[in-house]
Amino acid sequence: MVIGRVLGIHIDDRYIHDGRVDTAAMRPIARLGYSEYTTVTEAWRMRRPD
Repeated sequence: MVIGRVLGIHIDDRYIHDGRVDTAAMRPIARLGYSEYTTVTEAWRMRRPD
């Protein structure tokens, strides 16, 4: 377990669209388990229920 405090971040301007971070454009890599990995190729928004 790692516990820390974020002191600052930097996001390349090419990944910011309309004032929001475009996660799909960054194509982050995630480890699934064993030797499997995946990338984000699509993002969508969903409203939270009231």
